[in-house]
Amino acid sequence: MAALVGFVIVFALSLARENPLSTSLIRGLIGALAFVIIYRWWIRKVFTELHHSMYEQSQAEMRANEARAAEAQASAQPPTAA
Repeated sequence: MAALVGFVIVFALSLARENPLSTSLIRGLIGALAFVIIYRWWIRKVFTELHHSMYEQSQAEMRANEARAAEAQASAQPPTAA
């Protein structure tokens, strides 16, 4: 999808500048390659950040569950007389 978008944008801009068809075609192909490279980099960053946020969320939930368990255990024990 990114390749098609890149090709169409660069090809159309090149034709709009009244470049020859062969030049526009080559530039469109180079534009498609550039768009794919940038798209893959961006998607990889997005999924890495999503995975990291899911990991942080699970860690926060685990800490909250541990705190609740410790609180429940502390309230279940009778107070010791000194």
